[in-house]
Amino acid sequence: VEVSFTMDSQGRVVQSSFTPPVPGLQVISHCRNIQDRNAITLYLDYSVPALVLTGETTAKSYRDTYANPTPASMLVDSVERALLRSKIRYDYDAAALAGATHPERSLLVLHKSPELTEIITSLLDRSDNMFAHALLRTIGSRDYESKGMECMSSELDHIGVAAVKRWLELQGIDTEPLFMRDGSGLARANKASVGFFGEMLTMMAHRRFDGVRLCDLMPTASGRVGATLKNSPLSSRIVLKSGSMRHVQCCVGYYPADEPRYAFAVLVNNYTCDRSGIKEQIGTFLCNLFQ
Repeated sequence: VEVSFTMDSQGRVVQSSFTPPVPGLQVISHCRNIQDRNAITLYLDYSVPALVLTGETTAKSYRDTYANPTPASMLVDSVERALLRSKIRYDYDAAALAGATHPERSLLVLHKSPELTEIITSLLDRSDNMFAHALLRTIGSRDYESKGMECMSSELDHIGVAAVKRWLELQGIDTEPLFMRDGSGLARANKASVGFFGEMLTMMAHRRFDGVRLCDLMPTASGRVGATLKNSPLSSRIVLKSGSMRHVQCCVGYYPADEPRYAFAVLVNNYTCDRSGIKEQIGTFLCNLFQ
């Protein structure tokens, strides 16, 4: 959703708007006003719901695109507006959970997804964030089904995160440095330390699930972290997954690709060069490390 907001000299939000509109969504500021400083960090608070701003800012207007914590309300509002524009009459009543019933259903279409290994290979290669999000929600759904329980779809993120953390802890991984809110990883509320990545990758290095290891599904380095590594013999011998958001660049992986001896995690925050520059430096670092 595109968000526009204006900050005053006290660091308060004096005006905000969303495109398309998102009923009930707020912009909340916990920023400090410092002249000529603009270092705002945003995270999603699903309980309000709100986009929460922290950091330092001066009085000015901002416009950017962020993840929407309440897609359902935006969808309902967008459909209602489209119907009104087309002069289509409709009746809509939001039913409380206690009064909800299970109407008769008719199967419209049956779609068979690719194999799980194909899905994971694709999301590691192309960063199919919605695939990752769907996998987490599937884990949450299966976790409740295994207990003979039902849950609302809005609860699946929380249940999936709890199930993933529980499994990691059973493998001896410290999840204290893992702040996970959803499966897509698109919001800054999702955070993890390089220590966590290192432990998790080491644990997964030689584990096989249906005969397949994580390193078998990860893409080779190729041109993901600069020309130096791309043009090095190491390019095909390192597998890695890179990720980024504003002022953040990260990559994790294994070397050698076929029989990992090393797991690595590189995370750079608040770098001062452009993104291509930091990716080149990470690639050079990996070349110096493993050549």
